[in-house]
Amino acid sequence: MKDYDHIIEHEHYQSKKRPHMPLIKRAAQFAPFAALVGYDDAVDEAGHIYDERITLEEDKLNEINSAFMNMKKGSRILITYYRTFGVMEKGNYVTETRIFDHVDIMDERLVFEDGDPIRMADVTDVIKE
Repeated sequence: MKDYDHIIEHEHYQSKKRPHMPLIKRAAQFAPFAALVGYDDAVDEAGHIYDERITLEEDKLNEINSAFMNMKKGSRILITYYRTFGVMEKGNYVTETRIFDHVDIMDERLVFEDGDPIRMADVTDVIKE
């Protein structure tokens, strides 16, 4: 006789007090549990190296504002700006070639045909290609 031969013919136990739980609810009890909410985000955050924001001189601000006013829809520009990550407003400086669409005066943003808008205050350099 093998170890479980004595129970192999028994009928599956069913409680007389509680109804049988549907499979979908049974699966839920094995779902992942996050005991430390936000822990994974904090670990990811700790691995990043961020740039300090640069405060531009008045001459450079005037140069950038002049470039904004002279840009035409469809212009290719090389733009350097501070791209933030998450809610902590930390980020890095990025230089990209983008295709200009328009300036959104109300939200103080540059809108592009090929990507997300950029806040005007985050721009540190603009060169028309």
